Amino acid sequence: MVSSVERSVDGYLASLPAERRAVVSAVRDVVRQNLPEGYRETMDYGMIAYAIPPERYGDPPLEAIGEFIAATTPEQFIARHEEVRAAPRQAPVRQTIAAKKVATKKSVSRKRV
Repeated sequence: MVSSVERSVDGYLASLPAERRAVVSAVRDVVRQNLPEGYRETMDYGMIAYAIPPERYGDPPLEAIGEFIAATTPEQFIARHEEVRAAPRQAPVRQTIAAKKVATKKSVSRKRV
């Protein structure tokens, strides 16, 4: 898929060859005519995108980050860090599955003897 470095929809459309611009503009017109109110047209990942603005569905992300940071004192953070470091480590799932396969193969080969 081709993407653009343009930051605006107008800039993106202007950067397209005339033939492609006509096709993309026709599709864009249909989308915009049928798009429910509340979406915002933007450029995302180098393409025209339609998204719900963040302010419509919750607290601004910066406020949430501030609340999260304020909720943990240095003492709580250190205590949690030490708790995690002291806990026994669990083997990753892949190693556990591989260990079971080896154990199964050993038990099967012992039975044959």
